[in-house]
Amino acid sequence: MTKESYLQALESLLKKHMSKSEIDDILRDYEEYFNDGRRQNKTDTEISAKLGDPEIIAQQFIEEYGSN
Repeated sequence: MTKESYLQALESLLKKHMSKSEIDDILRDYEEYFNDGRRQNKTDTEISAKLGDPEIIAQQFIEEYGSN
């Protein structure tokens, strides 16, 4: 999965459950993970595989932010 498609999927999954500022913070962090990985000569596919499924990530954030 490319950086762009990963971030779009994550954003789409979070939109119904979180504020824009919360989503922007999360996406900024994940964009940085991709940038770091690219600096280490990793492919977007390798990076996204290491990060995990966007659906699982989104669910974890929704549960975490929902309990605050």
